[in-house]
Amino acid sequence: MAQTDNDLSNTYHVVKIEPANGVTAVDWPSVKKLMTFRYHWESVEDTLVFQGTWDGIWFYFRFEVQDENILVYHSTEHKTEVAQSDRVEIFFRKDAKLNPYYCLEMDPDKRILDYATMYYRQYNKGWSWPPGHLQVDTGRLKNGYYVQGKISIASLKELDVWNNGKVQTGLYRGNCISLKDGKAELRWSCWIDPRTENPDFHVASSFGILDFMDQ
Repeated sequence: MAQTDNDLSNTYHVVKIEPANGVTAVDWPSVKKLMTFRYHWESVEDTLVFQGTWDGIWFYFRFEVQDENILVYHSTEHKTEVAQSDRVEIFFRKDAKLNPYYCLEMDPDKRILDYATMYYRQYNKGWSWPPGHLQVDTGRLKNGYYVQGKISIASLKELDVWNNGKVQTGLYRGNCISLKDGKAELRWSCWIDPRTENPDFHVASSFGILDFMDQ
């Protein structure tokens, strides 16, 4: 598969706030919403909403998902079960080579599938986000669920994805529409059209930029 990049013209500005006492203390109604998610392979808009802000120490994020039929696979409780469940995802990379890049897949039951990857799809699912530098909270809404959390700026720097306040990032959703015997059927929604024939987030063209603003 050819590896292509987009022009990274898709940017979400992460506005700085005063130091927050945890993700639940963030004034989310005042944080800008990103609402340009689509099922690009179906040419259908998604209702997914993403928000992000930071306080100089932590990057706070929140996804709100409309979903009338939340499906989560539970068996052994290994983190890979997230891949057969409804979920939202954040990928971080240093550059378009994707060697490596870092992935967070988070389901409605607070489980995190974190792994490092080398292009193309050379997964290291034994890898984990730096301990103490990631926190995730989830909950049910009237017509769906939310996933919110915080990631330390120190960990983004440690992983070498922080570039003077700009972080090349992919934002995605796996919408589980059926689940049988631990096997999910999924629809795929994302912020940026990767321009691939089949659904694929693990390509350079699926990334945009989170621009962390100082003011």
